[in-house]
Amino acid sequence: MACGADPTAMPLGVEVGLDPIAGMLGLAQSRGVAVARGVAEALPFADRSLDYGLMVAALSFLDDPAAGLREARRVLRPGGELVIGFIDCDAPCGRAYLERQGESPFFQGAGFLGAAEVARLLANADFRECGWVQTLFSPPEALTRIDALRPGRGAGAFALVRAARG
Repeated sequence: MACGADPTAMPLGVEVGLDPIAGMLGLAQSRGVAVARGVAEALPFADRSLDYGLMVAALSFLDDPAAGLREARRVLRPGGELVIGFIDCDAPCGRAYLERQGESPFFQGAGFLGAAEVARLLANADFRECGWVQTLFSPPEALTRIDALRPGRGAGAFALVRAARG
């Protein structure tokens, strides 16, 4: 989602990126990523056509996160996996990001979710959780580097979950 603004798409091996904004698609293409115009709630891909999906900092910006996850399931092949990275607003440091939301142009439109809510949305979309990791254990103003990943959820401000299509 919104691959044009994400400089990590190519280094992460993303083959096809999605963005609703035409100008952002050009930016992603200039970084070597094939692109499709669209939104997560109505993916422009055929049923069961993808092996993997990646949503980094995207779920919080969707008009309907549940619909976005249902669409992700629709386009994944059986056994396909989805990785979601997000600010966990239930974690202590995640709440600090939520409190500073108005100060950041990036986060102003976000609808932050907690890990428990993401887990519920995944289950409702018929995904099976495969594992959680987390990072960013210090308040935003104290960060000097990204912390090493730790298993689990609920303590780090940034959480990642890997889920398989049910």
